[in-house]
Amino acid sequence: MCARESHVGFGEQMEANNCIGFERSDLKIWRNRRKDFRNFKKVLSNQLREMEEDDLVTRQEFKELPPRVEYTLTKKGLALLPVLNLLEEWEKEFDFSEKKADVIV
Repeated sequence: MCARESHVGFGEQMEANNCIGFERSDLKIWRNRRKDFRNFKKVLSNQLREMEEDDLVTRQEFKELPPRVEYTLTKKGLALLPVLNLLEEWEKEFDFSEKKADVIV
């Protein structure tokens, strides 16, 4: 481990090649997390857009900095809550955790 290790940022180059690759592995993990977050945001945006098209939520944009958007359940969306609650109870009763899942979909 090199002395400069704690001071090296993600955008800076390592000055000593004999240091453990701590910074490089951290950079790789950071890039993967950033990529995962972008994918998550894209999937979430697509799902919210579909829910808006299905009249389950309404979208309200606020013209401020930073931009802000709020989603609210519609009457149709609120009507789904009892069904979703029943599904949650069913899942808890039968313990469908990833560790115990036998079926691969």
